[in-house]
Amino acid sequence: MGITYIFEVTFLILLVLGVIFSLVLDNLFLQSVTIFIFGIISATLQELKRAELNFPYILLIVGFVLGYLLATKPGYKFLILIIFFLGLIAGVFFKRWIRKYIETTK
Repeated sequence: MGITYIFEVTFLILLVLGVIFSLVLDNLFLQSVTIFIFGIISATLQELKRAELNFPYILLIVGFVLGYLLATKPGYKFLILIIFFLGLIAGVFFKRWIRKYIETTK
């Protein structure tokens, strides 16, 4: 298997983790909080690496979200997706706020 298939293996692991998180957290509120926090973390990490195009990184995030949506109840899938994108937007603003705070304290 080796290092040549590391992206595919990581994608599958994140897909399975998304399914597991969604099945374990059967409550809509817990699912919403989890996917919102994941959106914030994803946006923050993407901002840290924004100097280069991180297409594989984006695909790994899509793998987790896809796994999460596969195990979510059918009526909640669109809502979970909207909450994830709101988490992405909040993460971008959070990272900019932190960067501005660090610059003002120097």
